[in-house]
Amino acid sequence: MNRILVVNDDESTLMLYSEELLEEGYNVTTAHMGPQVTRLIKETRPDLVLLDIRSGQADALDLLMDIRDAYHDLPVLVYADNFPLQFRMKPRSADYWVLKSLSLTDLKLRIRMILERVQSPSGSAHKKGREPGFGYTGMIDSFW
Repeated sequence: MNRILVVNDDESTLMLYSEELLEEGYNVTTAHMGPQVTRLIKETRPDLVLLDIRSGQADALDLLMDIRDAYHDLPVLVYADNFPLQFRMKPRSADYWVLKSLSLTDLKLRIRMILERVQSPSGSAHKKGREPGFGYTGMIDSFW
C-alpha cells in the first residue's frame, strides 16, 4: 500500500483529502504546515508528499525547500489554487504541480500517475527503504 503524507493547515481539508485517499487504497498521514513535516517524513517514509498551498502562504515555499533539501528523492506534488512568482522562480522546488479544481478527480488521477511512474523500473530509486540522497529527476508539470 502506497503511503502519502498530506500537508495543509486546514483541518477540514486534511479530513477530506484523507477520506478520499483512504477510499483509493492509500495509507494516509496528515500534518499541518511547519517544521514537524520533515520529522514526519523520516518517521513515516511516505511514497509521496501532497503539499496543499493556499494563496499568500509564504511559509509554504520555505517548507517545500526544506523537504527538497532533506529528501530530494521524494516526489512532492504541490496542489495550489495558483502558482505565485516565488514558486515559478524555483523550478526544482516541487516535482509536480496541480491546480486546484472543484473536484478531487484530477488530483487523485495525478497521484496515481506519479506513484506508477516512480515505482516503474526507471523510477527504481523510489523503492521502499530508500534513504535521502539518491536524487530524483522527475518531470515538472508546467502550467504557466
